[in-house]
Amino acid sequence: VKERIFTPLGMTHSFIRESFTQIVPDLTYSYQDEGDDTFYYNPLNYALYGPTSVNTCASDLCKVLDEYIHPNVIDPEIIELMKKPVLLSNGKTAEYCGGLITHKLHGLDVFGHGGADAAYRGEIICIPEKELELVLISNTTTYAMSKLDDKAACIVLGLPDSTEPAVPEHENAP
Repeated sequence: VKERIFTPLGMTHSFIRESFTQIVPDLTYSYQDEGDDTFYYNPLNYALYGPTSVNTCASDLCKVLDEYIHPNVIDPEIIELMKKPVLLSNGKTAEYCGGLITHKLHGLDVFGHGGADAAYRGEIICIPEKELELVLISNTTTYAMSKLDDKAACIVLGLPDSTEPAVPEHENAP
């Protein structure tokens, strides 16, 4: 991964943790938000090799997003394959593509990917037509990143917020 992805893209702060005992300088811990100003440590399950072993930062994730918009290291055909929606048996397309999620925001193509483990949350999106890249990362469960990415894009682009609230509002609730 270092040789084929991190180094060619200039991702100098990204690495694969070789063991859960490995010390990671400047690591931010994961905290569960109870919603009442109470937080508690929410450790990763290090038994899952893969997502819990990749350590990165926002600036390195931006280098990946740069590559989605202006492929220089990764073959452009691979990038296009990653953006191509999956065709379902009923003839409709799924939002999930070859590693990326796609949707429209005010008619603009949005590509991205998100994830969560313990209380860590992350969401990256890019809107190639506007050359916009957003990286949202958190070490608490406080915010639904998948809702915030489109909100942030609307703010940056000066578009009306078209996202729905995380919890529907009810009038005259019992």
